[in-house]
Amino acid sequence: MDLTLDKDDQDRIMYLCILDTKFLAQVIRSNLKSSHFTSEIRQKVFSTTADFFLSYGKAPGMDIVGEIESKINRKRIKGEDKELYEDYLLKVFSIPPFSEEMIKDRFDFFMKTRIASTLLNSLLKHQDHFTIDPDRALNYVREAFEEINSLSFGSCIESIKDDSGKSMTNRDFVTKFGIDPIDRQLGGGLKKMNYVIIQGFTGMGKSWCINHLARMGVRFGNSSLVVPTEMSNSTAKLRFKQSFSCLTSSEAISQPEIVKKHTHSAMNKGADIFLLSEEEKSMSVEHLPSVIEDAEARSGKKIDLILLDSADDFLPPYGKYKNKLEENTAIHTFLKNFAKNEEKCVVSTAQVQRGGDTKFWLGKSNIGDNINKIRKATVAVSINGIEKEKQRWLYRIWLLKNSDGAEGAKVWCKRDFTRGQFITRYSIYDRIAYKDIMENEPIMEQGDD
Repeated sequence: MDLTLDKDDQDRIMYLCILDTKFLAQVIRSNLKSSHFTSEIRQKVFSTTADFFLSYGKAPGMDIVGEIESKINRKRIKGEDKELYEDYLLKVFSIPPFSEEMIKDRFDFFMKTRIASTLLNSLLKHQDHFTIDPDRALNYVREAFEEINSLSFGSCIESIKDDSGKSMTNRDFVTKFGIDPIDRQLGGGLKKMNYVIIQGFTGMGKSWCINHLARMGVRFGNSSLVVPTEMSNSTAKLRFKQSFSCLTSSEAISQPEIVKKHTHSAMNKGADIFLLSEEEKSMSVEHLPSVIEDAEARSGKKIDLILLDSADDFLPPYGKYKNKLEENTAIHTFLKNFAKNEEKCVVSTAQVQRGGDTKFWLGKSNIGDNINKIRKATVAVSINGIEKEKQRWLYRIWLLKNSDGAEGAKVWCKRDFTRGQFITRYSIYDRIAYKDIMENEPIMEQGDD
């Protein structure tokens, strides 16, 4: 489909993108591309504007002139075209006053038209497969409606006739474990409004689980904010490099191009993973919403998944508390309400002190102080294992609480932390499998968390 905006409207959109950070952030979030503009000059100016936003988190304003000159110096733009770009920018900055709401409406209509066109092309292209997979067509339509509804310049009202039923069933997931028995009992995976506690003994792999859930999230196009309070950001970045590339730490450091290729190919629909800065890791939990809002505005991406390792390192909400337990309870109460009210999926780890090698499964009866966190959680998962199992790179994972559905799934998992892999294979737990694994799995010298 050809661009339906006339050239004057394109220039008005360019004017707002150059000068209005909020407008530009939403335009980028709406996946407007430079190819949607009708001339090479407009395309280059828009791509330069978008690049500036991704680098500095704001609209370029008059800095756009310097950015264009920089691209000319770097041979990204032909030097002989300099006057053409100067004339175009002068024309944009000289646009007579116009209605911003009118331009937003036209932009909104244009983007929805593009989505509808893409949907039609997908239906025509894959129509021969619909008799084999009848749900495919419906999924295409649902994805198109979700993308249309995600545009910010839409109507402030909605019809109940357009409701897909998801508001009642809530089956959309933000991320998943990749373990079928657990994901199935979660209704597909972890969803918005879930407040999740992942508990385990020291060294069982809770931090790697946070890493794994973030990596799984971007596979489905969902961006996340990761707060690695248990390690430095440089260590967390290295772990992500290993996780995406399946390389050892030394291989990931020495082969950055391979890591970059695997990382980019694993992130769908423009999804990304953000780390909280070192300076903010000890902030009050009350500041988390403003941090997320700021990150969304700067990046132009919606953050639906917040992964905390662990929430206990935050300061509690402002107030008076008698002891540490009350402070900790207030933190988790705040996060549970935040997940529900803001429709985010929030996950936090919780460390359990080992009481001996006889506790095979961490459940509600043997988790000590963590019971207060489990009570607040809508989903609780425990990562279990004793030393002789860790030596074989094995652990047990148990869905011990799920207020949205079934619970109780227990599975064996194999891991390889030397290559950043939280799960390399899994099987449903039973006594026969346990005996076979403990007799046949080799003892490993490396791979512990």
